[in-house]
Amino acid sequence: MKRHAFFFAALVTVCLCMLRCSTGKLAGATDMPNEQTTITAGILYGPDRPASGVTIMVVPSEYLAPIPGNLGKTQRFIARTTTDESGNFYVDSLDNGDYVIEANDEKSAACVIRCQIDNGIKNRKLGVFTIKPFGAIAGKIDTAGGSGITRYVQIFGLNRVALVKADGTFGFDSIPADTFTLRITCLDSTKLPVLYSTVQTRAGETVPDYPGLNLSKQVFLNTTVGGANVPANVYNFPVLVRLTNSNFMFNRAQPKGQDLRIIKSNGTLLPFEIEQWDSAAGLAEIWVKVDTVFGNNNSQNFWLFWGAGTAGTVHASLSNGATVFDTANGFQGVWHMGQTTGSVVNDATVNHFDATPSDTAPVSVAGVVGAAAQFDGVSSFLTMKATASGKLNFPEQGIYMVSAWVMADTLKTGDNLQRQYILQKGNNQYTLQLSNSQNWDFGEYESANRWSYTASPGTAHVWSHIAAVRINSKMYLYVNGICADSTVKFIPLTEARSTDADLVIGKHAGAAFTSYFAGKVDEVRIENSAVGADWIRLCYMNQRIDDKLTQIK
Repeated sequence: MKRHAFFFAALVTVCLCMLRCSTGKLAGATDMPNEQTTITAGILYGPDRPASGVTIMVVPSEYLAPIPGNLGKTQRFIARTTTDESGNFYVDSLDNGDYVIEANDEKSAACVIRCQIDNGIKNRKLGVFTIKPFGAIAGKIDTAGGSGITRYVQIFGLNRVALVKADGTFGFDSIPADTFTLRITCLDSTKLPVLYSTVQTRAGETVPDYPGLNLSKQVFLNTTVGGANVPANVYNFPVLVRLTNSNFMFNRAQPKGQDLRIIKSNGTLLPFEIEQWDSAAGLAEIWVKVDTVFGNNNSQNFWLFWGAGTAGTVHASLSNGATVFDTANGFQGVWHMGQTTGSVVNDATVNHFDATPSDTAPVSVAGVVGAAAQFDGVSSFLTMKATASGKLNFPEQGIYMVSAWVMADTLKTGDNLQRQYILQKGNNQYTLQLSNSQNWDFGEYESANRWSYTASPGTAHVWSHIAAVRINSKMYLYVNGICADSTVKFIPLTEARSTDADLVIGKHAGAAFTSYFAGKVDEVRIENSAVGADWIRLCYMNQRIDDKLTQIK
């Protein structure tokens, strides 16, 4: 029988209203002697506003509403009553078991109270609870291969049942906030497997679900002043998510994160790339493509789903750098620098401008995002083969950006041999360097005439995010998310502009004029678009070790 995968979402405007009265007993247990119990509680609309005349329904937690044509095969209600003029109610003659109590004014608001009875207390006061506006659940299941089957969705503990339409969609109105388990079934159980999934409704949110993966975390993006402090929207942005043992259960995931799925609140899968996944150390770095990161906002979020476990069904990994760092969005080369010492450093884009290490290879060390490359300043470098011509060549006074995280071992002064090249394209094309004047320099060579450049004071022994932007005749140099220089300066030179050498990281592109870089380099990117200041700031604020953008809950 084909398994019917499904997604659903819950849009709610209510608050969680939930109580566990005691612990340790299985749902529905009646095997221990107990005097029947009376429960009492109060229901409010708000402070000093009793909710009088509100309907109270008490059912076992495993209760399912009947589906049409099957009325005799479901459990009955245990109790139904209403609140008095003070908002209070009581229900008596309850046996041991787990119960769901729904307070519903049948107009606009409700809440759920969960209670377990098993310890023989005759009279139990549950407390006072506030009901909030209704929410709704809406979703869609895969109906392929099930032509002619009439399906229904039930909610454990609520008197609700919904018909699944021919296109697979279903919905519920007037739903309180809580964690609910949904069941999808039909009258003829031989034709459709009974499926279960769980959704936790939250105030004002659409909550997705993924079949077969029972663990989830919510990632919030904060671009307010208290977070990344980015006022405008940023589009098609690769958000970095760092996972640790404190915010993620690696022991319930598959060894390389194959079961990880990342989903927007509307149920849409988000593209992502796993840069590092170390289950033993409890560390992972993941790049997630978000179509719009909203400026000055702290409520935007998406969801991580996992939970197949090491012995569970093996999932196909959806990690794909080319979908995150899409060339259609401007990325022409992205090197995370996370490969082991001596191995090829992969380009995450579809261009595959992979970097070959020199004989004295850069050493893999801890970086800002996962691992970085340590250059010795003497003979280690990386060469991006087959980049002498093509997509990394930009026209003179074109539009492009280069960026990297850099930690220099030392600042040098003296003649030109003391320059330290972070990256360079061609002997005379474009370059990012730590100059012999101890400055971060971004330069472009122009037609056998001159170097044009911007500069800002360099630093050693600390990580710096350097982003350089060329927009026609204008140049901008950003250091740690701030525009440090936009004044274009010139150095006369009478050599020809060259575009016939491969991109090199860690030294000058010319064979004779080496000028090796001494220090660490991480997350190198080259883009053929002019991203704005908000984009660059968001990169810095998100990628810095004390990430200011994301929060995992």
